[in-house]
Amino acid sequence: MSKSLCSKKLYCTFLRVTSQRYSALSLSEVSPFKLSRDSISRWLSQAKCQPRDIWKAARSQVLGREGIIVADETVLNKSRSRKVELVRWQYSGAEHNIIRGIGLLNLLWVDESGQVCPMDFKNLGT
Repeated sequence: MSKSLCSKKLYCTFLRVTSQRYSALSLSEVSPFKLSRDSISRWLSQAKCQPRDIWKAARSQVLGREGIIVADETVLNKSRSRKVELVRWQYSGAEHNIIRGIGLLNLLWVDESGQVCPMDFKNLGT
């Protein structure tokens, strides 16, 4: 089995600089090298990337500055997934219906200039 090209450093950097799309597909599209979304998903399922890792990277950009915390709740549509443990029936505002999906809560720090910095995340299905 080959070593994954995805790493905690790459993933945390991606989370720090993106402000809209937090998916494996998004990371694969902006990766500095060829990286498939499947390899990122495999890495995430095996990695020990914890919220404290993101906070450790973000802390210096947040503390001592004026800003607000934004709580972004989203449902990743997994209507076709039957064997994914985290999939639950839940309401999706985007679909305006109850769907099978994975609920996520992202906490973001937004400063006075509009700069966005991820602070934490929580899987709402656990």
